Amino acid sequence: YPGREPAGALIQVQTPAAPARLPNRPETDFREAAAGRYNGVLTQNGLVSGGLSDLVLLPSRAFSGNLWIGSTRHALRGALGGNGEVILDLASPLSIAPVSVRLRLTQTDSIADGFGLAGTVTLDGVPHGLDAQRLPVFRALDLAPEAGAYTVAMREPAGNDPLIRPGGDGYGLLNVRPDGACFGAVTLPDGTSVTLAGAVARRFTDGGAPVAEWFVYRGIYGRSPRGVLAGRLTFRSLGAISDLDGEWRWVKQVGATPVGAYPTLDVSRTVVGSRYRIPLTHVAAVDGLASRDFNVWLRFAGPDLSSKPDLTLLSLDRAATWNQLNRILYYGPERVVLSFNPRTGLLTGSYKDASAGVSVGFGGVLLQTQSLLTGSYRASGFSGLFSVQPR
Repeated sequence: YPGREPAGALIQVQTPAAPARLPNRPETDFREAAAGRYNGVLTQNGLVSGGLSDLVLLPSRAFSGNLWIGSTRHALRGALGGNGEVILDLASPLSIAPVSVRLRLTQTDSIADGFGLAGTVTLDGVPHGLDAQRLPVFRALDLAPEAGAYTVAMREPAGNDPLIRPGGDGYGLLNVRPDGACFGAVTLPDGTSVTLAGAVARRFTDGGAPVAEWFVYRGIYGRSPRGVLAGRLTFRSLGAISDLDGEWRWVKQVGATPVGAYPTLDVSRTVVGSRYRIPLTHVAAVDGLASRDFNVWLRFAGPDLSSKPDLTLLSLDRAATWNQLNRILYYGPERVVLSFNPRTGLLTGSYKDASAGVSVGFGGVLLQTQSLLTGSYRASGFSGLFSVQPR
């Protein structure tokens, strides 16, 4: 019967060999052209530790915005000096001593409106580096070249133990408007849904190739955040691997709900994304997919999928059909529900097999650059890898 043979090695998301290199950003005196909106991140020992969001700098040099350290917000107000620098002390609920902030205006080499903010934020003697970008104003004759729809995956690292840290890939959809505004919706491997908003910065070059940044900083797990999802994404074309990549730090603090199998988390994971092209009528969304029945594998790998005490299922491979109408068909006897949206690349589904004690929900997205649909499933509070790959 179809799928009787071994499915072979599990195919996982490929990641770039190295992150994009930052351009030269020398300090500069203040100019009115630097006025605008800035977003960025704080880093400490190479990890994202905070964020700068919605800082508005006026031609008068006055500014106001939000400074996040962990999931705690500080109102940031002041004015740059004529040399583009300011030093401030902020009262902090995190410590008795004030938070010391040094901001310095910068400008990316060869980019007329490529302004940024650099500096340090010091809390209890611990310095955090600041890197922020001015969000450009794209107009009718100067639209954001990154505009379009994307699917993204937050890859599970090799060697991860899903009984300790969530298994499987986070997955979601991003959209960049012609004016540079970015919006997204991501499902983390533990099932947490996160909405994202921001804007892409002006392009710079890395070895002659164009690169644009999007700084992400989002409080999660409640209105009073008990966690964050934060990092730097770079829009760049890497052939058959991705059209955007970066790294996100995912933090879940004590008291965050739902507690589930992972009550606390602090992990950094690679993110890759692909532009998404809506397929033509009667054309499969996956390039190179064989035009025949049982042409894909549904694959589950990670924590035990079975609830039966006398049965352990750490993986399942099932043959299915991805037809030219972009419907994924499974013929049983298990009850499998699959819903793939060819307009977005998003898949949701469930797998139930009473005889094996299996009842899991799952989801994922199609990365067209890699011809792979990847995501995660959840079983008994734990999560593992779900994917659809060619057979």
